[in-house]
Amino acid sequence: VEVGICSINEFIYSFRDSVDSPFPYITSQTTVNALEKMKEMKKKIGSDYIFKSDEGLVFNLLSTGNFLFFKFWYIPNMPYAHTVMPGRKEGLSGSTVGGHNFGINKYSNITKRNEVITAFKYLTSKDIQKKYIAMDNYYTPILSLYDDEEVCSVVDCNYYKRIQLTTRPTTASNDYLNYSEIYMKYVYEFLYGNKTAIEVLKKIENLTKIYNYSIKTDDSIYYGVRQFLCIFYSLSSYSLFYCLRIIWAIFGRNEGKSVTKKINKYLDIIDKNNNINNENNSGISNSTSNRSVHPSTNNVGKTSAIASMSRKIIHYHYRTGIEHELSNDQSSEFSYALNSTIN
Repeated sequence: VEVGICSINEFIYSFRDSVDSPFPYITSQTTVNALEKMKEMKKKIGSDYIFKSDEGLVFNLLSTGNFLFFKFWYIPNMPYAHTVMPGRKEGLSGSTVGGHNFGINKYSNITKRNEVITAFKYLTSKDIQKKYIAMDNYYTPILSLYDDEEVCSVVDCNYYKRIQLTTRPTTASNDYLNYSEIYMKYVYEFLYGNKTAIEVLKKIENLTKIYNYSIKTDDSIYYGVRQFLCIFYSLSSYSLFYCLRIIWAIFGRNEGKSVTKKINKYLDIIDKNNNINNENNSGISNSTSNRSVHPSTNNVGKTSAIASMSRKIIHYHYRTGIEHELSNDQSSEFSYALNSTIN
């Protein structure tokens, strides 16, 4: 997994626009192009076996010498020529940073900490880096050493100066090991499966992306509008219920029959509007049947479903909110009237 994610990151990095360009965003067209080119190379000059192989394949090739070129971690003083990884265009490359790290425990004793800092300054000094790192054909981060004539008389300074380093996505998640495994799983769905590059890249993006609902941004306008409509519908429904409760409070308990008639009248209005909408939608459907089925023809079923749901909600609220305030006779009459209307 680790070697795989390094190789993919290097390849994506080598597709950026210029040497000074940052690492491409995960769902950018640059990243899409990089993955598509990688899959093309696998089909034309590679194979699933080679792409899925681990370091064992490289060690076997090194022992036999049966290769034209191979990609691996930098190993100094080998009897083979080194070159930087090729990129999308000349002058671009990508190589993953590896190696050991220096660190100081912030909870350490202050005296010892100062001594460690002194040691770090010594190890990272230009003289020590030149003598023990650059001159021994190891890579040093002090790039000015590759302009030193003495160093360049021993090593290929041009090679080291052309290396363009990038890091692994260790900060993308608090659990890098789990993140890298899922990352590779999704990329493999593209390289060895039928998923498109943008599909798997969006899945990788979703591992760390936080979505915000908004009606202003293109990224979430659909969800924002849908959320707004749901809230509006809910508020409208509850406003209606409370208005009917107020009507009941105004007319009083002794006018249950009057309230029942008013509710029935309201439900009749729903039926009437529903029938009008059905007729309009039927007209639209008939006028377009000779050409194509327009999405609005589906509104007939949706309108009926909404009307039915509204009637059931009203029935529930008034049975639970009003019926208990009526006398037994009024309650039976009220319940019968609503049930008759709903059914």
